[in-house]
Amino acid sequence: MKLFPQHLRDRQHAEIVRRRTYGLRGKGDLTAATGATSGALSAKPLPEPQTGMLGRFWAKGSGLTEKQAATGLPAAASSTLGTVWAIPGIMASFSFLIGVISLGKHGNPDPLIISSAATAVLGVLSALPFARSAFRACYKHALNEGEIEHLIETTASTATPTETAYLRLVRDAVRQNSPVSAETQAEIQSAIVSLGEAIDRLPVLNIAPVDTDALRREAELLQADADTNLDRVIGESLERRADALLRRADAAER
Repeated sequence: MKLFPQHLRDRQHAEIVRRRTYGLRGKGDLTAATGATSGALSAKPLPEPQTGMLGRFWAKGSGLTEKQAATGLPAAASSTLGTVWAIPGIMASFSFLIGVISLGKHGNPDPLIISSAATAVLGVLSALPFARSAFRACYKHALNEGEIEHLIETTASTATPTETAYLRLVRDAVRQNSPVSAETQAEIQSAIVSLGEAIDRLPVLNIAPVDTDALRREAELLQADADTNLDRVIGESLERRADALLRRADAAER
């Protein structure tokens, strides 16, 4: 089953895209360029969603929605902006070298000025399609199990049971190797997106911690009183209270 970064919830979508710009596609990878571990990279805060003029050009025709593009573009900045500045920089260096040689031979600064200006313009124009290709490369490959395992591990201490169950569901879907029709795959992708959006709309619950051991001790005392109480009505009432405390303790533990 093929799922792609844009099918995940926004933060996880951005996390996968950012990792891919560094060549990371597993949970224990090391970047060749910086030597940074995947864990250290994940600890960095993700950029805020935004698009921008160049971003709209890079995302056009990619199949991403406006929201998905706004999430992915800032996360891919190290790849796209690196491409934008690298190519003009290289071309400008060659242009400057040629201009200096011309100036030394002929004593005329015009070739240097014209060559530098033309190279800068051509460099920027050529960088735009290359940057678009760099952005789309982040979405070229389907999610793999290692990428989802990384998300599960890095959010283990902060995710709710619902969020963890969602990631495990995505992992199980990615693991499926049985061939499915394009229509079925599109339906599953849409279902994953809808489920992620539904989880994002859930209200935040601040549940106070419950001392389940104290509840069970209180239930035991009530049950002991019920067993020794000679009044049948009072004894049954104590038993119901003890049972309610035990059920409350079980629910709190779950």
